[in-house]
Amino acid sequence: MSILATFAVLLTFSAQISPKLLNLKPPQENSFRRQFVKDLIDEYKTFQVIFHYDNDSSHHLNQFLKRWAEKTTPWIIFNHDLNQTSDKPFLVKSLHVVSLQNPTVFTNYLQIKRNVGASDVVVFLIDIFDLKYFEKNFWFMPRLETAGNVLVVDLTEEKSINVFRICFFCGKNSGKLAKIQTIRKTGEKVPPQYLYPRKFNNFEGHTFKIAYLDYYPYAYHQKNSTKIMGIDPKLVKMLSQELNFKYKFYKFNDNLVEKLDSGEFHFAVGGFSLNSQHYSQVQYSFAINFEKVVAIYYYDTSFRFALVTFFLPFPLLAWVGIASGVVGMAVIAYFVVKKWGFYVRREPLLLEWWGKRLYYSSGYKSRLTSIWMKPPMRKSFTLQELQNDGYDVIVDDFNSEKFGNYVTAKFSQKFDTCQAIEHIRSHKSVHINEMSRVFLHSRLFCPKIRFYQKWGTRFGVSQVGQTVLGWPFKIGTPFVKVIDDKLKRITSGGHLEQWRREMSKSDRATMSRFRKKILALIFVEILWCCVGASDNNVMKILRRQSGQPLLKYNTAKEKAKNATSDDATGYESFVAYDLQIVIDALEVLNDTQCSRDAMVVMEGIARRELWALQMFDASSKFPVGLLHGNFYQLGNFDECIKVRHESPIQGQYCLASVELIKKQSDGRVARSFEKHKDKSRHIFNSTMFWSVCVPSSCQVDEVRRIITQLFTLATKQPIAVTLRDDRCHVAKTEPITPLEIIYGCIVGVFSVFVIFATVFHYFRAESGSVVKDAILCFSLINTVGKFLTTKTSSLNLECLSGIKFISMLFIIAGHTFLFLVGGPVQNTDFYEQESRSLVNAIFVNSPLLVDTFLLVSGFLMCYLLLLELDKRKGRINVLVLYIARYIRLTPSYLVVIGFYCTFLSRIGDGPLWDSRIKHEQEKCQKSWWTNLLYVNNYVNTDDMCMFQSWYLAADYHLFIIAPFVIYPLWKFAKVGKTVLGLGVFISVAIPFIVTIVYKLDPTLMIFAPEVYEISENHYFKTAYIKTHMRAGSYFFGLFFGYLLYKLQNQGTKLSRRVIWFGWLLCATCGIISMYSIVVFYAPEHQYNAFESAIYAALHRVAWCISIGWIMVACITKNAPLVNRFLSWKPFMPLSRLTYCAYLCNGFIEVYSIGSIRQGTYMGKLELGTKSLAHCLLTFMMAFVLCIFFESPIHGLEKILLRRVPQKTSKVKAVSNETVSTEI
Repeated sequence: MSILATFAVLLTFSAQISPKLLNLKPPQENSFRRQFVKDLIDEYKTFQVIFHYDNDSSHHLNQFLKRWAEKTTPWIIFNHDLNQTSDKPFLVKSLHVVSLQNPTVFTNYLQIKRNVGASDVVVFLIDIFDLKYFEKNFWFMPRLETAGNVLVVDLTEEKSINVFRICFFCGKNSGKLAKIQTIRKTGEKVPPQYLYPRKFNNFEGHTFKIAYLDYYPYAYHQKNSTKIMGIDPKLVKMLSQELNFKYKFYKFNDNLVEKLDSGEFHFAVGGFSLNSQHYSQVQYSFAINFEKVVAIYYYDTSFRFALVTFFLPFPLLAWVGIASGVVGMAVIAYFVVKKWGFYVRREPLLLEWWGKRLYYSSGYKSRLTSIWMKPPMRKSFTLQELQNDGYDVIVDDFNSEKFGNYVTAKFSQKFDTCQAIEHIRSHKSVHINEMSRVFLHSRLFCPKIRFYQKWGTRFGVSQVGQTVLGWPFKIGTPFVKVIDDKLKRITSGGHLEQWRREMSKSDRATMSRFRKKILALIFVEILWCCVGASDNNVMKILRRQSGQPLLKYNTAKEKAKNATSDDATGYESFVAYDLQIVIDALEVLNDTQCSRDAMVVMEGIARRELWALQMFDASSKFPVGLLHGNFYQLGNFDECIKVRHESPIQGQYCLASVELIKKQSDGRVARSFEKHKDKSRHIFNSTMFWSVCVPSSCQVDEVRRIITQLFTLATKQPIAVTLRDDRCHVAKTEPITPLEIIYGCIVGVFSVFVIFATVFHYFRAESGSVVKDAILCFSLINTVGKFLTTKTSSLNLECLSGIKFISMLFIIAGHTFLFLVGGPVQNTDFYEQESRSLVNAIFVNSPLLVDTFLLVSGFLMCYLLLLELDKRKGRINVLVLYIARYIRLTPSYLVVIGFYCTFLSRIGDGPLWDSRIKHEQEKCQKSWWTNLLYVNNYVNTDDMCMFQSWYLAADYHLFIIAPFVIYPLWKFAKVGKTVLGLGVFISVAIPFIVTIVYKLDPTLMIFAPEVYEISENHYFKTAYIKTHMRAGSYFFGLFFGYLLYKLQNQGTKLSRRVIWFGWLLCATCGIISMYSIVVFYAPEHQYNAFESAIYAALHRVAWCISIGWIMVACITKNAPLVNRFLSWKPFMPLSRLTYCAYLCNGFIEVYSIGSIRQGTYMGKLELGTKSLAHCLLTFMMAFVLCIFFESPIHGLEKILLRRVPQKTSKVKAVSNETVSTEI
């Protein structure tokens, strides 16, 4: 009993003193600590929480966390005693909450590679052990530095909480506890910059130990020198300057993986291959370069050919070409010198001048060196053919594992590179190695190889594979991502190619200077004879032969496409890298539905789920053709909006505007010549449109922030991104609005009544009463019959039909051209070149054709009204004239406006649909009343409905003015002529004054950045659509109408001399006015306000003189051939569609640009086919509109005129004759 009692006392005593001996404190219940821990974990809402505990962790905090974890999803609970856990999700950021009585067991978890990565955070909760005891014994754990951030929370104090951070790779403070904040009351939080994974943008002078492999040209040291040279050391130097770290190089021979894992080296450089075996042991960086795997073998040549091969750097066929070139050059030189003398045309014949220029070109020199270093062979044998012929396969000692799959079981032996190449010269064997090690490294470090190659030994080469080169790191190294980002940016700038050229210049194994010059002269001579003595042609051929693209975008993804199947795991790492960039960009969002759905998409991509891959595939990834003018990176719109997932997640297509170059703008783009006079208006576009496919739960501002962060991470500089609400589209069903119901009912009733009238006409054709005649007006039999009639009138005005129809065709082609240029185009340089051509002036200057209709309208108004005044003896009701014209124009106009306001946005979709079509609909819903009042060219011009509708308003305004000019011409000839002359002068002077005062363009200039939205163009709004700027053409129409009236009234016949002079004046004015526009598109043209004002005032005058003479000559029968063509009978019905075609063409153009999926590659064939298609579609829609609406209303108007006195009827006839002259 005494022994048991003594044992019980010892147990009691040890229980009381053990906490003091072990620096343990009994756990205490504290709501303040629990609330802080809960708030801290809540900060990591986008992280996967993994809770680590053991069975001995029975204190209150762990019990609370365990209960909370069981209620909260999706926590992963890890009991280290039971070793129970779930698989960690792929590519998901994790928060490791470690609350263990013995934290050292966490080391076992860390030993498993990729359990803790650069995007993870580890938080140690210390509430039992004293902090000093923890720091002394438990803070250093193997592989803990692989975490992106490590926090230590000291909970041992009752009234305060101390938060520490362990920073690795931070110079002198690396691996030490650093206090960041003390929490003393509920609600205080740790600053966000200390919570999340570190970006590793600054290593604070940390020294990295870098292993290198002696491998030219990647890393090597020359003899008698300790300096490490090569491509990789230069890359390391640039990285150290940007990331603020120091480094030391250590040469190694073997056991690289073990030395990386033990921390002896941080990473290694010097041309390491990325294959499946290595990838499972180390983590590789971005693929820096690619190397061909070649089989080199000795091709037997006897000594008697040694001298021949010394002077034979090219095959026999090449020597035949050289000899032909020399003979041809000699013949040319002989005749040139004989005819002009040697000193007259000296430069093209001086081969030394050409040779020096090309010799000092690095591209030519590197090409010539590569030709010499890879001697020609009569035949290249495959590896299998060589093995069948009895050749043994050997590899060097270092690459025995890398290229072991090529070694046959028949024979295998290990050499270093120098021994292997020397061995194959005396044995029938093949050596497998990388191209650079065979032809560059061996020539520097193997003296015998240089001797063999110098004196004619020829080696055969056959490619058997390809390897990817990168830098190996310890698996889980957290700063690999920032190293990859920097390497990707450096290599994409072409530094590697530049360094290779620099090293090739200093290569001791290159040819002698004399030999280079001789070969250079011969090579240039061949090019001069075969291609022509053009410096540009020669350099283009050299660049093409050297395989160096103009833009050196050496991205990992581009290189991986050429990799072999053995590098599949490396390619997956590149994909993971791309996804990691997107995940990093999502960090700008808080815990919103958008961020949660986006992470679900990322996990779906990692699991290769189809719906997630479709969202990734539909987004833009790398700009294509940006420098060629392809500013629209549209992705795949239809693939994005069709994505559906049971989450539920739906695809949302967004098209953001990325500002490439910051510029100040006054709303005129390049209109201010003083400010942008040195900029090309064709290509002055600093905005790129970038498409992304995101979950539909993402708001516009959230998408904008994601894209901004994405470009900031990719370019390492702030990028301005703009995203409007109408640039994001989700496939959804819009409810029917009351306005759509009303419009649909009206059009439907009208259409049904047309069908009823047609049936009624078919069975009861005879007319009689007014009601029957009114019904028959809507019959398709009646309206189509009237449309197809080709009866001529006594006034001989049929030539106007041809003028109107042909002008309308070119106006539609001009509209097509205008919208193509302002929309997504892949080659903007095409328009820049073609706009300077005289052949295309009629398309570039298509706005001038609009004045043809103003001219014809004024001509008919004056001519017909003067005839009517003669019949009525001056009695005219002007008010009835205005009302009749309004009734004649408005019904068809109203039908089209109603369609714009209702169903326009429902008939399609596309990347630009909401921003173009819905925007057009919103403008019509705001400003429809200005169109119906014909004031839309002055009122609400920023929200003009139908960009072409300005013409109706301008024509109606001039129609109101016309009677006050025409009546004085009839009643008081001198006064009328004075009024007409004054009107012509004022209408010509106004454009001159406005242009010179406001420094405007001479006319509407079509430049892509300025006509993206034509209704927002500065010149279009302020000058082009204004009645006072377009009145000149109408007044010239009044003049020619009065001229024709006087000629016919007086019976005057034009003399032959007058006719010839008229046609000469017509041709001169027409050509000058139409084709002189190309002067202003010339790149060397400098803006001059006076010059523009002269053109703005007079070019329409010249055009009106040309067209006016054609009308007068044809009507007076002084141009029989022209009149016969313009009066061709098919032109007559087609000209009746010009007004409806004017109304419908705007819809065709906005629909085509709104529904476009990819940028248009502009070409002459493409422009021609699209113009013809738009003309056909426009006139088809115009026919339907004319037959169903315009023609029936016209028929009703005539019936109503029967009950009106005859004098009013004739007045209305004037309005009806002129109405079909609209665009």
